[in-house]
Order: sequence, then structure tokens, then C-alpha cells
Amino acid sequence: MSFEQTLLVFLTFVAIVFSIDFYLVKVLKIKRTKKKTFDKGREKLFIISEVSLMIGFIIGIFVIVAIFPLSTGVASLPLLLFFALLFLIRGIEEFIYNKEAKGYYHDWIGSFCFVCTFTFLFFAR
Repeated sequence: MSFEQTLLVFLTFVAIVFSIDFYLVKVLKIKRTKKKTFDKGREKLFIISEVSLMIGFIIGIFVIVAIFPLSTGVASLPLLLFFALLFLIRGIEEFIYNKEAKGYYHDWIGSFCFVCTFTFLFFAR
């Protein structure tokens, strides 16, 4: 794939994501939920899963960079997986505990975006 084709696919993907986000916020009136790892009122299971995900990310960065020192595509794998799983876990938490607000759509779309980015980086060469 040439640079121009790659850029075109990437810009198309970004336009689709922003259109979906605009539709969720403006048309369906679904607000984003802002959640931090150690917010009050969060279930301990989800806090533990996020902290273990962070530890796995830090370990993964050092291991991947040590094994593949010059490969930027492989080196970005832990970061993309971290954010995809983080948004997925937060979406599941929103779905279980705050289903009527429907804020989990934003988290799941974010997770889907990171999975698509991962797929694009590794299979569009």
C-alpha cells in the first residue's frame, strides 16, 4: 500500500469515527462518561482489572522492545491492546452498573477503534 492510499484509508476511518461520535452525542443525546481508575464508588473488581492491565502494559512494553528493538508496528502493540482492553472493561462496567445512561457505547466504539487501528497497522502493509 502506498503512502497516499494509507493516508486515505486512515482519514476515512477517522471521519467515520467522528461521525458516529457526533451521532451519539448530538442526535441520540448519549453523554460520555468520564471515569478514572481510582474514582469513588467504583467496584473493586474493575479497579483491580485496570491496575493489572497497567502493570501488564508496562511489562509488555519492556518485553516487546527487548525482543523487537527496531519494529515500530510491533512496539505499538502493547499500547493499542492496553487502550482497547481498557475501553472494553470500562464499557462493560458502564453496561452492568449504569445501563440506562448508555455511555458504554462511547467506550465500546473507542475499543473498536483501537482494534481497527491494530488491524490496520499489522495487515495493511
